[in-house]
Amino acid sequence: MKISRQKKVRRILNFYKNNFQFRFPYQLLIDATFCQEALKCKINIDEQVRKYLEDPGVRLYTTPCVIMEAEA
Repeated sequence: MKISRQKKVRRILNFYKNNFQFRFPYQLLIDATFCQEALKCKINIDEQVRKYLEDPGVRLYTTPCVIMEAEA
């Protein structure tokens, strides 16, 4: 990832940490549209999100209704 993008991500995450008490490990809710686009583009979501957020402890979640939507 480019250095300027890393700085931007760190700045945004610091904003959320300071103003909304976000903390490690981050917990991300993934929806069906995001999964379908990642599959179409052959992107490993888990690997890329961890790399982008610079946090190996990121937890990815989805809901049963999202799974049903993706299967339909």
